[in-house]
Amino acid sequence: TGGYEMAMRSMSSREAARDVPVRRPLSTTGNIMNGINNAAGAPNLKQTPINFSSNTGFRNIGNSCYMNAVLSAVLGLRPLVLELQADRLLERLTPHLPARSIFRAFFDLALTRSTHNAAAGNSEISTPVLTPRLLKDALSARFSEEKFADHGQEDAHEFFVDALAALDEEVKVAMKAATDADVTPPLHTSSVPALDATALPCASNFEGELQNEFVCCKCSHSWRRDELFIDLSIVLAPSSKMSQGQPQQPPNVEELLRSTFESEQVEVVCEMCDARQAIKRQSIKRLPRVLTLHLKRFYYTDSGPVKRSDRIAPVPSISLAR
Repeated sequence: TGGYEMAMRSMSSREAARDVPVRRPLSTTGNIMNGINNAAGAPNLKQTPINFSSNTGFRNIGNSCYMNAVLSAVLGLRPLVLELQADRLLERLTPHLPARSIFRAFFDLALTRSTHNAAAGNSEISTPVLTPRLLKDALSARFSEEKFADHGQEDAHEFFVDALAALDEEVKVAMKAATDADVTPPLHTSSVPALDATALPCASNFEGELQNEFVCCKCSHSWRRDELFIDLSIVLAPSSKMSQGQPQQPPNVEELLRSTFESEQVEVVCEMCDARQAIKRQSIKRLPRVLTLHLKRFYYTDSGPVKRSDRIAPVPSISLAR
């Protein structure tokens, strides 16, 4: 949908703390892992009886397949849904949320979907279809009606990134308002714990950290710069249907990831000699709990955008170990 293919992989927080990941099962958009992170150091997620089967769909409200595809994947992630439904978030944030709230829309969709899934075993209950209208309206209000306001086609990857960023931003603002409201100590001890940055549902699940190492081509000085990421964009190799006279085998996700992290020469100003050419080597410093991969199928020509339909071979697991 919209040139966007998303693969999400859940992992324990113990693995996420390592610089080098190990092999674990890979989940695609149609088969999201449901395993909650119970490793040491993982956030204390509320253990509620939520059914994560994928029999609940989303209604098309006008070229909204880009949104429905992302919601089906994201709301199938057990750790994220449990954090969205945590009592501490709901109780503290509700008085400080805007009228058209992105958090409330996500919360209601997650709750309704899990409730319908749990009841789906009753043969008298028909398969439900959810309508993400409130979420679409809340996002269009957040972006001043410039995005997601009408029934036009949108890019699923752009929706994924914008929706998560808007959700975390709204939660962050509400958290600050809740903290400011607690400046005067209450007469009794509150049963609702304080909130901090780790309570941001999207940052705690999707945010990872890259390390960029540069080596100057002139003086060999090296330096590093770290950057946060929500997803990793994978570039397809130049198209070639034949290899030594034989049909070329399709690449898999792991091969594309490795090629994405290959060293390259870039234009950047050296900290020591002001030269403008350096060798860049990129690596993952901190893995997110859920690794999201964005496969870039579009490229641009003088006549406009062109979509590549190369086949990508499925793999049961991936490893980024060097």
